[in-house]
Amino acid sequence: MKDRVFLLLLLLVFFAPAVTFTLQNSSPFLVRALLQADRLVNCSYDNRGGTFRFNGGELIWQSANTIESLSSLMIATNSTKWVNVVHKTFENNLDFFTECFDDHQWWLLAWIRAYELTNDTGYLERAAIIFD
Repeated sequence: MKDRVFLLLLLLVFFAPAVTFTLQNSSPFLVRALLQADRLVNCSYDNRGGTFRFNGGELIWQSANTIESLSSLMIATNSTKWVNVVHKTFENNLDFFTECFDDHQWWLLAWIRAYELTNDTGYLERAAIIFD
């Protein structure tokens, strides 16, 4: 089930920027996405570590994808519901670098999307550090 939620949110990354929704005229897809996002944060987010845990484990790139997806959903719905999750993840994961360079790219994309959501230049600066 969590894999389905992750996939749904990942799909939002590709579709949310193209469409602006209002909650009054919510499509069934949007309503389901919002419910699944709530479930994802409530069931899989580790408040202490600031990452998401899927199937009992943690893959750092999955947290990046999830942050990007939540940010995209908030942009699409003009919401700030999970901004605290984005910020806590940002604050708690200063040194996440691994030997897998594609993990870095997922985080770069997540912080760019977080910047688009909040206009907080700290996210953009972190993305620039990753890019360099």
